[in-house]
Amino acid sequence: MLRRRSFLTLGLAFVATSCAMVGDSEPPIVSLADLRVGRMGLFEQEAFVTLRLRNPNDSAMPLDGAKFNIKLNGEPFARGVSNESITIPRLGDATMEATMVISTFDVLNQFLNMGNLQALTYELDGTAYYSGLGFLRRSAPFTQTGKLKLGGGQQGGANQVPGLDNLPNRQGGYTTLVPM
Repeated sequence: MLRRRSFLTLGLAFVATSCAMVGDSEPPIVSLADLRVGRMGLFEQEAFVTLRLRNPNDSAMPLDGAKFNIKLNGEPFARGVSNESITIPRLGDATMEATMVISTFDVLNQFLNMGNLQALTYELDGTAYYSGLGFLRRSAPFTQTGKLKLGGGQQGGANQVPGLDNLPNRQGGYTTLVPM
């Protein structure tokens, strides 16, 4: 009987310690590292993305998957998932491969709403899933936002390349050289 009580006490102490350690960790910082076009269809496209996950914690972070959504200018654009298991080293980063689906209707909606945009805003939000045993499993939400300024090719705009002058073209206007 004493042996069972000791085992139960030890088990409860382990669970309490594990919960305390997991509860104090910050979620990973997630960004898109790469994008490759996959299958193209009439109603949806598939893309393969590489997510970069950065661990701001002083202990390794074992993950076994993630799900995410991407919005452009506040509108849904793509959604993705990964079931890859990785361990992000303490105060380090790692990459995770994911599959992303883009609806043709969402792409068309973006093009129709572009008009005279001065900037393209994006939001990457999702959930990273920690590895663990049964009731010790947990997840952490993540969000990254940003803005890409669009210069519209105006004189002195964001699309100008420093050091390259505007060159006259045959129609009497000017052409700016931009590296491809």
